[in-house]
Amino acid sequence: MNSHHVRLAVREPSQPSAARTTARDIADGLGFAEDDSYRTGLVASELASNLVKHTSAGGEMLLRRFSDESGGGVELLAIDRGPGMPDVDACLRDGMSTTGTLGHGLGAVRRLSDEFDLHSEPGRGTVVFSRVRARRARPPQGRVHYAGVSVPLS
Repeated sequence: MNSHHVRLAVREPSQPSAARTTARDIADGLGFAEDDSYRTGLVASELASNLVKHTSAGGEMLLRRFSDESGGGVELLAIDRGPGMPDVDACLRDGMSTTGTLGHGLGAVRRLSDEFDLHSEPGRGTVVFSRVRARRARPPQGRVHYAGVSVPLS
């Protein structure tokens, strides 16, 4: 069963904790073990923190449960209209930081996710997609995946 997204505004430093809590609540509702629930919360927290650190206006997160042939899990989208990344590969390498942090966050999100994708355009913003599955289940293979997201203006 796929569900509707929970939409969270992330505009200031206290809001990543709400993203972490929401992600863990979804994971717990799916019966995730503690380590998988924690991993889900960590992905949400890192993505939400990046929205605050790298954009002046913040962004938003969309979280939902999903199901497919492998069982399913938690899907997370982080969306911003910030400066974008001129070199995505460099930003995914550990130690790369534009804000004076350790620079492990985005690489950690990729490693902790069972599915991961990122699209960024300099001057237009970034979208990061992550799916976390219980017990690191493998996503279904051999299919072309595509999706669209429609977020109404406030």
